[in-house]
Amino acid sequence: MSADLASLPRINQLLPKLLAAHDGWPMAGLRIFLQRYYYCIAAEPAYSVGTHVHDWFELSQLLAGKVEYSDAAKAQTLGPGETFFIAPGYEHRWRVVQAPVVISSFQLKISSLEESGRQLVGALDDLSHRHVFRFAKSAARSRLSAEWTAALGERGREGLLAEKLRAWFHLYLAQFFEDSVASFLPAPAMPAGEDAEGFSRDSNHHIAEFIRQNLHQPIQLEDIASHFHYSVRHINRLFQLEHGVSPGQFILEQKLQAAQRLLASSEHSIKHVAFSLGYADVGYFCRLFRQHLHSTPSEYREKLRRVPPA
Repeated sequence: MSADLASLPRINQLLPKLLAAHDGWPMAGLRIFLQRYYYCIAAEPAYSVGTHVHDWFELSQLLAGKVEYSDAAKAQTLGPGETFFIAPGYEHRWRVVQAPVVISSFQLKISSLEESGRQLVGALDDLSHRHVFRFAKSAARSRLSAEWTAALGERGREGLLAEKLRAWFHLYLAQFFEDSVASFLPAPAMPAGEDAEGFSRDSNHHIAEFIRQNLHQPIQLEDIASHFHYSVRHINRLFQLEHGVSPGQFILEQKLQAAQRLLASSEHSIKHVAFSLGYADVGYFCRLFRQHLHSTPSEYREKLRRVPPA
């Protein structure tokens, strides 16, 4: 850490004053409102926080000690420099594994401003659904965190510190999004004719076919990259240039189209439809369906039944 343990309570008293005028950042189709930022300090080896749920996105980086975060399905231990992330509405708990513990913690309200932002919010929610709430160390994020912690620890430096702090936070959050949900971020344009790593239109076609043939199971971008022997970033960029959507969005669209076909052409239960498309959590499948198609699977099927035959 770049500030001693004794200075953190004073920093926590200073932060509300510095951040009082914060009115949210637009970023990648999102509006991000910083509800609260603070340092959580747990000096007792037996300290724990029981199962709880909240209505904000929680993004926390462990600065000292070790902590175990867990939910109903999974437990993971974090060490210094690692990051914990969870979306609203998910029960979780944590306990100290090695004291003293210091956690740099954001409470974020995130809303979408446009279609790309809506996709990002869905991707962030999906991270929590898959219990992927532990992220490895990032040199860029750790450097930013160390810089603002050190600046906050120096007395008599309030001047432009609030503006600098917001800039540091903005960069930190942008870096986290790039690290965690890069496949849903808009791909940079590539000059005409450039086709790095030998990636071709045929490759894009084969990837699309691979996705369509594997809709019955969970498909991650890492699986596609491994199958076709390209980097995740490269496949995401070239696929989006060709198809106009990211591989992650293409997978989602194909699964929802398949779900609509199954609901229209069979009497299979909603659970069966969800499982047949690689969704182990029926509730999550129903939320996705409603979010993107504006009705539940049951409502969609009932609506079709009410339409008289031509």
